[in-house]
Formats: sequence, C-alpha cells, structure tokens
Amino acid sequence: MRKLILLIVVVAAALLLAVPRIVGALAQRQVDDYIATLNSAAATGSGPQITAHSYDRGWFEAHSSQRIALNEGSDDAPVYLVVDSRIEHGLILDDSSPGLGLAEVFSSFSLVDEDERVELPLTATTRIHLNGAASSFVSGETIDHRFDESGSRLRWDGGEMRLDIGAGGSSIAANGSFGQLQIDQDENSLTFGPMQLAGDQRLSTHQLWLGASNLSIEKFAVADPATGSFQVQDFDFFSDARLDGERLAYAFVAEAARISTPEFDDGQLRISMELSDLHAELAAGLRDKYARQDGAEAASGPGWAEMEADMLNLLAQGGRLDIEKFFIATEDGRLDASAQLVVASDAGAPVLVELLMALKGEIDLVVSKALLAAAAENNPQLAQAASMLFKAGYLLEENDDFVLKAAYTGGLLTINGLPLPLPLPVR
Repeated sequence: MRKLILLIVVVAAALLLAVPRIVGALAQRQVDDYIATLNSAAATGSGPQITAHSYDRGWFEAHSSQRIALNEGSDDAPVYLVVDSRIEHGLILDDSSPGLGLAEVFSSFSLVDEDERVELPLTATTRIHLNGAASSFVSGETIDHRFDESGSRLRWDGGEMRLDIGAGGSSIAANGSFGQLQIDQDENSLTFGPMQLAGDQRLSTHQLWLGASNLSIEKFAVADPATGSFQVQDFDFFSDARLDGERLAYAFVAEAARISTPEFDDGQLRISMELSDLHAELAAGLRDKYARQDGAEAASGPGWAEMEADMLNLLAQGGRLDIEKFFIATEDGRLDASAQLVVASDAGAPVLVELLMALKGEIDLVVSKALLAAAAENNPQLAQAASMLFKAGYLLEENDDFVLKAAYTGGLLTINGLPLPLPLPVR
C-alpha cells in the first residue's frame, strides 16, 4: 500500500512539474498565433505592423517583446511602440470561462525613436483561456512628458479599454474610452480626443470581418502657422458589415458637427451610405489580391487593365450603392445629395458596355448658389460647366439653390426630365 501511495505521489509530482512546461508551450503557440493574425491584418492595411517579436520561455514563466512601427511609410525618423510582457503559465483559475486558463500576461509599453526611449504609464493584463481565446484590460495614467532632443511636449489624460479575442483570432470585441492627447512642438500642435470606441466583429468563412464598430472623437485639431489651422469637432463614425447568404453588405455613417479650415469656418458634414449585394467570395479574393504590398511586390503588382477587368468581373455579379445622405455645409452654403446605383446580379458579361446597359441609377442634388459661386471663383472650369448646365436646363433654380434630379437606365441619362446623350464605349 505504501509503495502504491508513494508511486501515486511521484506520478502526481511529475505531472505537476510537467504541466507548466506543456502549458507554457501551448501559451507560446497562442501568442505566436495572435502575432500572425495581427500581421495578416496589417498586410491588408487594417492595422499596425509588428516588425520584431521575441519569446523566451521558462518552466513557469516566460518573457516576450514586440516592436510595432507607428509611422511606417513616413519620411520621418522611425518611431516604435515596444510591448514588453511577463507571462505566467501553467493551469490557472479562469473566472471568465469555465475551468482553467493557460496563462496570464502582464504587459508594459514604451515609445522608442532614434534618440530616446519613453516609458508609458500604460499597463495591460491579458488572460489566455484554455480554448485559445484571450481577454485583455488596458489602462493608462496621465502623461506629461517633454522630449529632451526635440523640445516637443506630449500630454495625455489617460484611458482604458477592454478587448476580447476569440480562439485563433476568429473574433474581436473592444470597448474603450481615452482622454485627450496633446502634442506641442514650437508653434505647431496636434490635439486628438477625448475618444470612445466600441466594436464587435468576427471573421466569416471568406475571412471577411463582419459586425459593427463605432468611433467618436470630440476634437481633432492641427495648428500650423505655415499652412493654417484645421479642426474637426464631435466626429462620429459607425460601420457595419454583414453577409446575406453569399452577398456582402457594408454600411457606414460619418458626421462632424463642426469643421474649420483656412478656407472656411463652421462647416458640417454627414455621409450615410451602403454598398450591398456584392459577391462575397469574389470580394474577398480581390481584397487578398490587392492587399498592401511593399518593394518589389508593389512594383510588379497588377496594372490598370487588370484592375479594371477584376472590378468589372465583380460588378457583373451584381451590386448596389445607396447614398442616403451626402451633406456638406460651409459658411457660404450647403450641398445636399442622395443617390442610388444598381447593377442586377444577372447583368451579363464582365464588359463595360454590358454593365452600363444593365446599370440603373438616380441622383438628387441641391447646392446653394453661394456655395457654387464660391467654389467657381477658384476653378474657372467649374464656373464654365455650371453655366453651361444652367443654360441647358440641367440646373434649375429653386429660391437660393440650384437643383438637379437625374435618372439613368438602359444607357439613357435624363437630368430634370431632359435627355443627355452619353458616349457609350463600343461593344
């Protein structure tokens, strides 16, 4: 009996010692998978590129480091966000999901350029679940730092974000709130925030991100004495992507309560549109084909003829564009437009003339006389075109506005009830 008990104790001890090592390997695999997923998204231009990644695994603990390029493609000196992490692995109690977790990750952040390294008052705690999913909570304290070499000053009011990533990067849910960021250098300044974001998205079978996301920024302003000031206040952006069978739809709404530029003040913006009824598999294939490329790959990429052929092939499977609202207001006046363009799913061959014959559309446009006159002052061609359209009856007067109502079907375009011949390409 004593030998049996001793054998059980030895086996149990061996398992306790072996499990952290095994689980550590699983945890590293999950981290590597997340890095690969993020870099895959970055390759399509939808995220930052992780330019360096290291992982040192011990028996009960590991350390990893990632370097993320923040200004890739810029002519300025490179700036990197460095994430250093300590990973405690081994089966741990997991409050977020039933059973046990693989690891808990504690991360710190810093900014690195060619001159110095700045430790950010930012921390993240990540729980890697047994099924490969992960949950993170990121929080930041107030920053007020002056860079020695450049004399620039960085101020940030802090913030926090909750991030949940599905197994294998199959879904992402985020919810965060961030304080104002201020960067000052000499007489130039950048102000960004406060900002709130929320999103819940998942990958489809075509590797398309589906779901909704929302971004709100209270203020975005750039002050530059050389070029003038630019400011956007109360900016909101909402997007939603979904699948209906094999058809893809993407809708977004963007609006700003106030826009100020050197040309005008007290502007407003609202754009609401939806692109729908696209062939999902073809759209995903084009997304992969035209993902961001660098160096030799970009130089040998598809030419205009191939790009045109691919787009015609996609549109030949059908598509619909609904612009519910395109509204811009300035101190001179406003432009208010809506439109609808439809190509039926049985449009025919992927040939331009075939698609133009299958296209149906409507456009309603209202533009203030004062706004058109102000734009024409700096563009003689626009003034000449507007005058010709008015004389031909394609622009109608309505109080202080010009109105245009257009319809297109079967190759025939009418504007305010008057036909306008179009030079269609030869079949």
